[in-house]
Amino acid sequence: MFSIILTAYNCESWILKTIDSLLKQTNKSWECLIVENGSTDNTNNIIQQLKSNDKFKIFNLKTPNKSAALNYGILKSNFDWISILDSDDIWTEDKLHVQKLEIENNSKIDILGTRLRYIDENDNYISPYPVLPLTYDEIKLSFKLNNNAFANSSVVYKKNIHEQLGYYDTEINGVEDYDWWRRCIRNNFYGINLKNECLLHRIHVTSNFNSKKKKQADYKNLVDKISIFKENYE
Repeated sequence: MFSIILTAYNCESWILKTIDSLLKQTNKSWECLIVENGSTDNTNNIIQQLKSNDKFKIFNLKTPNKSAALNYGILKSNFDWISILDSDDIWTEDKLHVQKLEIENNSKIDILGTRLRYIDENDNYISPYPVLPLTYDEIKLSFKLNNNAFANSSVVYKKNIHEQLGYYDTEINGVEDYDWWRRCIRNNFYGINLKNECLLHRIHVTSNFNSKKKKQADYKNLVDKISIFKENYE
């Protein structure tokens, strides 16, 4: 049911915990496409150990670009629902199970996320953490106010959305997910969040949360301006 796209770049410290949380999923209807993305540490050697597990497909791209790696994985995927899992995040064991149940009970869903908690380098909870909106109307309003309403590693979404909207923008670094969700909601794809806190999002020194903040802010401002223009004039 789910094609999980895991891009891997210099994540030797975290990726085994991430993969372990995937293997512990109570819902086993998934494949995982790991796209190693030009790492200079031991990441590639770690993921190569998964080659004997037929749940995993491993690919290598030489140039680090997360959007390009995501797009490559999506194009190689086999199932109708896409799930992005960042290489330092952790899922609760019931994550895919509760999402599968919700999808089966609500045919309107195109995009389904969950709420989240923050953890540090040692898996300790961090406060405060965002309380994401749940309903479609609340999510639309959040994006209209230039706030991201989806936790990227929590979301599953219909693969066929890409047929209409294209793929992740390879020119936008660090906020490619924010750009993608804004495009989806702007084009009226129906998205909600579950109240379940199924994602543990890791905050550490080299994570996007802390690194290159100025550049990411510039990209986010650009995405906001483009989105506002399109919302008002298209």
